[in-house]
Amino acid sequence: RTRNLLASCLAIDPLGRVNSLGLMTPRHAAWLRLFGEEPPLNRFWLALQTFWRILTDPEFASRVEPLYFPVKSGPDLRVLALLQRDGRLIDFLQESIDGFTDDQIGAAVRDIHKGCRKALHEYLTLEPVMNVAEESTVIVGPDFDPATIRLIGNVNGSPPFKGILKHHGWRAKTVQLPALPRARDDSSILAPAEVEIP
Repeated sequence: RTRNLLASCLAIDPLGRVNSLGLMTPRHAAWLRLFGEEPPLNRFWLALQTFWRILTDPEFASRVEPLYFPVKSGPDLRVLALLQRDGRLIDFLQESIDGFTDDQIGAAVRDIHKGCRKALHEYLTLEPVMNVAEESTVIVGPDFDPATIRLIGNVNGSPPFKGILKHHGWRAKTVQLPALPRARDDSSILAPAEVEIP
């Protein structure tokens, strides 16, 4: 019976950090008192466990990956990069349109709209914040979230408010954005330069 209990303890802790009663062994306790950290062999066993779990557990692997490839801090520009890639939105907004006719601008906007709409539908699932027709009368309750409902016009007193819905708002229900390419200088690349080799 004692052998079975010891075997079960070793199955949990093969490095012998606990004895048959589930208590820390004197050798392990002495090491911690002297050096204040786990013995190297313990870290080696932890590394093996982590290696195996990364291979067999995708969710665990996704949590470990940022430790080795930290996500760059700063604004998330992936949506803007997609709108540029598929709709050339940045090119259009950066271009002065003063010298173009309305027909020329309209023709360009049609292609931009098509590309940007494709990108939104491919990577985002959008839904209205308030799923009622615009210009409808709505009641804004006392517990409304200012991040989801913006009050405009003659706002006086305390909610509830009765008003006209001017825009139903948008909420991202699901988001599946690809990663941006990582530049060597750690800058935010929205669209790479394109060079045609003859």
